[in-house]
Amino acid sequence: FFEDLHRTQEFINDLWCKYKAKKCDLHTAAVTTNAAFDLVRQAEEDLIAQAPAVFDRKRSYDSIAIIVFYADALQKGICPETRLKSNEPLQTTPFDDFIYLSTAKILMKFTFIADLPEGCDLPYPAPCPPLRFSYISRPELLGTPEMNRKEREDSILSKLIIDKQLWNTYKQVAGSETSPPPPEDEFSESLDRLTKWGILSAALVFEARIYLDIQDVMGDDIGRGHQDLLRHTNTIDKIMNLKVVDGAWDVGSTGERWHERDVDVVMRIKQTSMSWIIDTPTNAFPKFKEFYLATHPSEEGRAFQSSGLGTSRQHGTPPQLVDPPERSSPGKLLDSNAMPSKNSKLSSLSVRYHRVPEGLDPGDPEFQKLLRKQLAEEGVVPDDEPPDPKHEENARKLNLKSIQASKDPNYLFTTNPIYCGIVSFSMLTDFEAAGISLSNWHKSIWPTAHLYNALQQSSGISRSWPEMDKLIDLHMNALFADHIPLSAHEFYVRFALALGLPMSSISRNTSHRSNNASQRFRQGANGIKLKTTEVSSVFRQYFEKKSTLEVCLLKLDKLMRDPGSRASRKEREAWKRPITNLQVLAMLEANLPRITRRLRFDYITLTKQCAKLLKDIRQQIIIHFGVIYPRIPTEDSADQTLTWAVMQLLEQNNDLASNQAGAQGLIIGPQLRVAKEEMKKDLGTYRPQDLTSNFNTLPRPARTPSDRVPNHWNISIRHVALSPPGDLVFFVQPNSYYVHSERPIQTVEGQMPGHVLNPKSLVTLQTIARLIMKAFVEGMGADSGVATSAPWTWTTNEPNFARRIIKVMTDMGVRQDLMSMVVADAEELAICDEQWNELSDIMTRSIG
Repeated sequence: FFEDLHRTQEFINDLWCKYKAKKCDLHTAAVTTNAAFDLVRQAEEDLIAQAPAVFDRKRSYDSIAIIVFYADALQKGICPETRLKSNEPLQTTPFDDFIYLSTAKILMKFTFIADLPEGCDLPYPAPCPPLRFSYISRPELLGTPEMNRKEREDSILSKLIIDKQLWNTYKQVAGSETSPPPPEDEFSESLDRLTKWGILSAALVFEARIYLDIQDVMGDDIGRGHQDLLRHTNTIDKIMNLKVVDGAWDVGSTGERWHERDVDVVMRIKQTSMSWIIDTPTNAFPKFKEFYLATHPSEEGRAFQSSGLGTSRQHGTPPQLVDPPERSSPGKLLDSNAMPSKNSKLSSLSVRYHRVPEGLDPGDPEFQKLLRKQLAEEGVVPDDEPPDPKHEENARKLNLKSIQASKDPNYLFTTNPIYCGIVSFSMLTDFEAAGISLSNWHKSIWPTAHLYNALQQSSGISRSWPEMDKLIDLHMNALFADHIPLSAHEFYVRFALALGLPMSSISRNTSHRSNNASQRFRQGANGIKLKTTEVSSVFRQYFEKKSTLEVCLLKLDKLMRDPGSRASRKEREAWKRPITNLQVLAMLEANLPRITRRLRFDYITLTKQCAKLLKDIRQQIIIHFGVIYPRIPTEDSADQTLTWAVMQLLEQNNDLASNQAGAQGLIIGPQLRVAKEEMKKDLGTYRPQDLTSNFNTLPRPARTPSDRVPNHWNISIRHVALSPPGDLVFFVQPNSYYVHSERPIQTVEGQMPGHVLNPKSLVTLQTIARLIMKAFVEGMGADSGVATSAPWTWTTNEPNFARRIIKVMTDMGVRQDLMSMVVADAEELAICDEQWNELSDIMTRSIG
């Protein structure tokens, strides 16, 4: 069992190392880690189910670890009972690390919270003795690098649990049905079970160990997860741009709003960001914590002093807190440490609360005697063992102080990137659902996709629309039934069928065509409905507490490993076989980056852009041809008659093509030509910053789609010695000998070819960088057949160019995983030069 945990621990640590190196995104690291926690929980429950009489479910870690401890001792020929009664438990051994003992002992300190009587208000910060208190009898063991690390871990994890208690209090005060708190990770929920019901499971110990490992892996960069959460949330909030207009939530200046049935998911995104994540007046938790810190004494920690309540060989003198905190009920509370349990190897400091009658001084010797007598009667401390003076002297030298809350108001989030990643991923699933619901209500995206395809196939526009290309790639089946229409008749028929029109309405022979205009107009409100990603739908069930993570992982396993309907019998049988936990985690790590990119797709902005474009096209058709398309007012700003205009436009183009069947090439009718000009105008307003954004969101496979050659490119600047002379960006895929060029390099708009290129100029380098990104965003041109993707690796032929262009692209915000370009080896340079010479000869012959 523990060997499996260590293998999982190694996998998760490696995953967070990738996140630190920016080779893995926060969502992949956090969601995979959260899945690992649930898989460990399932393994623990399976183990307990094999011998339910042996294992205590409430303290399952103790039950499992003590069995392993006895087995280890007996295997080494050591008497387990003798080992437990000695001071040896204070010495850390490799076996202790194997069963995560030091981590478990930190958690054990907080089991007392579950035993508090009902109505007992725990003060903030909760009293928490430090690890070194256990070493009063053996102070010489402290001060080593290993013990310093364990003391640091004790402080980090204790501060997290202290703040988690305050967070739970805040959620009760601030949470409501209209603004529920975001979903939490499995580790956070396990901590709640520890403090509410005293459940200390092996899964929780493992989760805490992973949390501490992440602190070591990330180091000073531990707060990056919280910064990523804030950045992702701000991006979503900016895109949604929610404003109140006439009592309804409005999106942007064009007024496209959600239907009332879809408002819940929209409001959840807004309320979660404002009330729980972004630093706004509504998000009061940081101020809530600052208030509690301000009302607490400014000392770094409250000193423990001897109470004379007894000693223990393992733990030394039990502590008493100076100036116990006030209670809301009469009297005060005094907390002291209980004696270690029988199995001291698996014990830790524990806190007991005692009610102090009003008016009594907890430090009064007479009160101390009475309290000691009560504890002795309860068997908490021995009644025949006086305090050890040496231990008392050690306690004074160790300067024992309780662990205090962190002064960082966001400590709970800045040190837990797992929580931040889960919250951010849940926001992304809602963002996708909100965007698709908006696009389905306004019905502007899918007609525009058909119109865009018609113009591309007719060579009406040469400029690509990256967002629309990505949409078509994501929803090819829904939009085009997995087959792109290629002719005027297919443009019209596919669109009309999507609207639900009968075949009699779209006959090639217009005399046989049903012309029930009212029926056809009503059909304009129908059309294609896009669907959310199946994986995101599964995760939303988990985030909304409608399903357990265990059930979700089973569904994800089937979805991600499904070989498809065309799979062979052998592949289907392999799919049915169960896989190991590590294979499940590896599957999630491999698939989540692709899923995350899909969830980030901005349907909201595209809906607005498409609605504006279709309205402009309809207006220009009215101006040029006097065609008045009917309009039906609908609620919530939706102009669903835009689909009617596109259908009529494609129908006219189809009829014209049918009458000119012998004409060469595809026909572009008058109304389609107007649409072409409006779309070209709209695409002409493409902002340069969008180019970087679209380049950053491109997939980055290691090999080409054919899997025959690596996704590797050589990029260089080549001079064309023709008239007029100039320079171009030359792309070569050395393994396939595919070449592409972007030309000419113009540093100023309107500048004629033939100018002298300055390779050190910032403007020149920025122009080259944009041409490089443009080539990959557009798939090396409309007719290249090259998949739209970012390069896995790239090289050049000149070291200074590599250094300069990487610096410029970094400043432009290009993704960090591509910020490495080196000079190609001699063999690759020879191939590139050969390909350039061939292209130069072709250009020379073409003008000669």
